[in-house]
Amino acid sequence: MTQIYIIIGVIAIISALVCYIFVRQTISERKLERQRLQRALNKRAKELLQAISVFPDDFLPKELIVFLYRSIIDAYEQLTKLDPSNKSYIEALQIYTVQLEAAIRKVESQKAHELPNAAQINEFKQYLNLIGNFLQKSMQRGSVSQKQHAHYRLLLKELVIGLTVNGHTLSARQAIEMQKSKLALHHFELAKKLLTKESPAGFQEQLLAINTAMEPLIIQSKAEDALLREQNKNPHSDEENQDDEEKDEWDAFKEDSGWKKKNIYD
Repeated sequence: MTQIYIIIGVIAIISALVCYIFVRQTISERKLERQRLQRALNKRAKELLQAISVFPDDFLPKELIVFLYRSIIDAYEQLTKLDPSNKSYIEALQIYTVQLEAAIRKVESQKAHELPNAAQINEFKQYLNLIGNFLQKSMQRGSVSQKQHAHYRLLLKELVIGLTVNGHTLSARQAIEMQKSKLALHHFELAKKLLTKESPAGFQEQLLAINTAMEPLIIQSKAEDALLREQNKNPHSDEENQDDEEKDEWDAFKEDSGWKKKNIYD
């Protein structure tokens, strides 16, 4: 009987150890998972806040701004549940809730912004791409419907088109400063092609501005082409004029020399 009790005791101890190890491992895994989730939520909130702050006022449509603030608030709500003792999460939740309410009340006043350099254009495109990737993940998580996703993607696409056009017009102005009218026209044509291909009705003001800028360049380019054709038609005209001038000077010199010789003999 004593051996049986010993065996039962050993089994009980081993079972207890196994249970202890299993519970400890489970707690450790949950802790690591909670930490991983906290890092992911903090990163998400930080990136979305950067995406809002990097753009000038009235650059992003109101719908996108509201969507981003709601996503930030959702992240902080999850963070407060994961770590209720963290006061910074609670404060951030209150701050961005107020900012969301202000964004909802704000009157829509989106307008086109002309960026001054290619570096800023590329930076804006990167942040729009970040928002697009977040939208895709939100749809996969079920946070937004396919219809909402399609609508937000369309808004982002229009912004990217505007930035690409901005890049072409910037290159065109640089070409004008270098007195390269044909290169300037090339960049303006690329901008027009993009605008008319995607949504001509939504970019009438930009199309009008581009057409106005192109008018003097077209006149200048035609004049340059006409001059080039004329030069190609008479490639030796300048040389012939120069030869005629030299011949006249030589004839005059010979006449003058003959007069001097006559004087000597006289």
